[in-house]
Amino acid sequence: QNKFAEVSEKLTTYVSNEEYGHIFTFAKSLCDVMAIKYDIGIRTRQLYKSGGKEKLRTILCDYERIEKLLEKMLRDFRNMWFAEKKPYGFEVQEARIGGIIARTKSCKERIADYVDGKIEKIDELEEELLKPSALVKPDFHKTVCFNDWRLSFMN
Repeated sequence: QNKFAEVSEKLTTYVSNEEYGHIFTFAKSLCDVMAIKYDIGIRTRQLYKSGGKEKLRTILCDYERIEKLLEKMLRDFRNMWFAEKKPYGFEVQEARIGGIIARTKSCKERIADYVDGKIEKIDELEEELLKPSALVKPDFHKTVCFNDWRLSFMN
């Protein structure tokens, strides 16, 4: 069990709080998503690289769960937002979370297409990952892409 699952379990006690339950409900939903999502890319890549399509098929249920949990999280976030804030700006959150939901569906479909034999390979998983170091300033002439918010504070 990972830290996100542990925190989610602890938050269960607080979701029924009359005054602040909506905040804890959203926080719990976020933890429920992250308990599965935090390493889905690593697990997917490992299963793909291992070469077993049937092993890779097993991860599709995690993508399905993430999708459903994200939809619940969005509902819980909406409830919290409208209880705590003015309605303005929530469309930005819907676009952000909706994009994550759409991306999750797309990843699930790419994997399903591969394990069902509709495509021969998943090009995105064929690429080698870049290994930027967070401890040193990157050489931007050699790095294709590097995004580290901490560097803006190092100057």
